[in-house]
Formats: sequence, structure tokens, C-alpha cells
Amino acid sequence: MNKFINAFNGLKISLNHKGLLIQYTIALVVGIITIFIDIALWKKVSIVLCIFLVLVSETINTCIERICDKICEHYDDDIKDIKDMAAGFVLLSSICALTIAFMVLIGE
Repeated sequence: MNKFINAFNGLKISLNHKGLLIQYTIALVVGIITIFIDIALWKKVSIVLCIFLVLVSETINTCIERICDKICEHYDDDIKDIKDMAAGFVLLSSICALTIAFMVLIGE
């Protein structure tokens, strides 16, 4: 039971991070819109999976950034590269989500 409590605490902590709060807000809006639009169930599932892909990516990126900041308090080129790669992962997942959303909602 403690593992679930810890996990929910982690989600609560993530709400204090600006980038994640923005992602959660966008996810909530898109999720609500998805509920009310008239599309096939598989399309709704695809959109929900994309939402969670981006949220998970952003959460991992935030964790990596926080770990890097704890490991190295001064500027370091290697730490910068690690943080940039993690941000790139979020960008890739966002591009994937947008591409799928476009194909699902616009394409037939």
C-alpha cells in the first residue's frame, strides 16, 4: 500500500513543476474534448495513449533534470547534453502525439 501512496505523492509533487502542470492542463482539456467528440472508440484510445505518452515523457524529463541538478550544481557541458537529450525525448513524444492526433481526427 505504501508504494501506491508514494506514487500518488510523486504525482502531487509533479504538479508543483511548471512544465508538468502545463502538460497536465493540456491533457485534461484534450481528454475532456475527446470524451465529447463523436469518433470511434479506437480513435479515442489512440488519443488517450498519446496523452499519457507525453505526460510520462515530461515526467521522466523532469526527474532527469532534477537528478542532474543535484549531481552537479555548476554548469557542465555533459550535464547540459543529458538534459537536452531528455528534452528531445519529450519533443519526439509530442511530435508523435500530434501526428497521431492529426491522423485520427483529420485523416480518414
